[in-house]
Amino acid sequence: MGYTKVEDVLQDLGGYSKYQKWLSLALIFPQFPTALIVLSPIFTGTSNVPLLCPTSSIRHNSTDACINALNCTDDSENFEFVSIVQEWNLVCSMSWVTDTITSFQMSGMMIGAFVSSIFSDTYGRKKCFIIQTFLMGLLGMAPALASGPWSYAVARFFAGFSVGATFVVYLSHLTEFLVPSWRNICGALSFYPIAEMVLPLLACLIGSWRLLTFATAIPALFLLAFYRFILESPRWLLVKNRPDEAHKVFEKIAEWNSKPVPRLDEIKELQSVILKQETAALSGLKAMKTIMKNQTLRRNLIIETFCVVTCAIVFYGVSFNAKNLGGNKYLNVFYMGVLDFVASPASMLFSNCMGRRKTFMIFMFSGTTFMIAIVFLLMLNPYGSSSPIIVIALSLGGRFFIVAGWSGLKVMILETSPTNLRATCIGLTVFAGYFGGVLSPQLATLATVSPALPYIILSSMTVLSSIFSWFLSEMLEKPLTDTMELDVRVADKNRDEQ
Repeated sequence: MGYTKVEDVLQDLGGYSKYQKWLSLALIFPQFPTALIVLSPIFTGTSNVPLLCPTSSIRHNSTDACINALNCTDDSENFEFVSIVQEWNLVCSMSWVTDTITSFQMSGMMIGAFVSSIFSDTYGRKKCFIIQTFLMGLLGMAPALASGPWSYAVARFFAGFSVGATFVVYLSHLTEFLVPSWRNICGALSFYPIAEMVLPLLACLIGSWRLLTFATAIPALFLLAFYRFILESPRWLLVKNRPDEAHKVFEKIAEWNSKPVPRLDEIKELQSVILKQETAALSGLKAMKTIMKNQTLRRNLIIETFCVVTCAIVFYGVSFNAKNLGGNKYLNVFYMGVLDFVASPASMLFSNCMGRRKTFMIFMFSGTTFMIAIVFLLMLNPYGSSSPIIVIALSLGGRFFIVAGWSGLKVMILETSPTNLRATCIGLTVFAGYFGGVLSPQLATLATVSPALPYIILSSMTVLSSIFSWFLSEMLEKPLTDTMELDVRVADKNRDEQ
């Protein structure tokens, strides 16, 4: 009997063997420079700047100096790290500029995710990976050449655009090389936490925001040396009616894993099965229209998009606010990295036994309890001045569970999307996540109304995400679907089993 799924071929070629392990490292590593570039504004744009005032011999915090209307100047010459705030005097009436620049960067990431999803579905995963990696290294350095805050904001937008494709590309690309039992490593294994731990060290060692900007982008260029060994997705090639090229990919995987090569006629038979329900792969606007017309996929995508926005607002909100939390900002970012290092793979411990959906719900409800605790704490003590350590601990704790839930959510998005629409679906959800990132710096303005208000909103969103996720299909140990029609039948079967 011939092959009926790409997973059958991959299983015969060793499952998660030598090539898949190497590819996992190569495709997940771009998260390292991504995290460095995205989170670097925590230090390059910090507004927590000490100032020297003529009426006092001591340094004042920039916020206190502005509130008390002191005639102060920045202390850039004697400060351990020189940020854009000091170089361009972005304090007092100009203090809003730094958060706006962060929103510029997140807007670029949002658009980059959308564009790359269409490009990846149309021209292939490998091409998109190579292009986005090159752009990430090149455009990631561009902000260091800015001459003022607005040219810096534009450069940050394009840097964000270049990194926006990272998660879209690697999630689609890697998933299509994995057998079902190993798909949960997508989103669970990550270099992002390592970068979070390295970034504060770099900021301590490099005293200039311009040099730090260069340093965060350079690692992206390292991957270009290995592009020859990164193969195109055989699943995508079959959906695109290119069986000969798909067979060559399987040949190379077999060579890496020391397994027998499948016959070309078997691969062509597999392709006929995949394309029986649909004569052409979907991409671009056609893909978008198909998603909107299909009830099952549309419902899944709406729920998953809301959940991603929720996770993103909490994740980026706490991340970018690390510079304003009490204590040492270098240690705050380092602690985030340590917690994320544990949180990212946490879903792997439960998702294969409890299922993706239940695992996500548990983590989201756990994160909600921390945010509700912050709400009560701030209602009792509006400005948290007597308990900054508790606020920091609760913020990082809530973020920990949201990160763990987000890694499981990525797997659900991958598994509920058919191959010919997978990159587009991922692109839409990543687009939504970056939209949450755009909003997250602005949530701080709600605290001027009530310090507890942002956390009340976030708690409500996490509860709704947990409830809505119950209506998603459970895909544990089920093969990935290849076309829209097959996706509908699988989803209907899953609902019947539940």
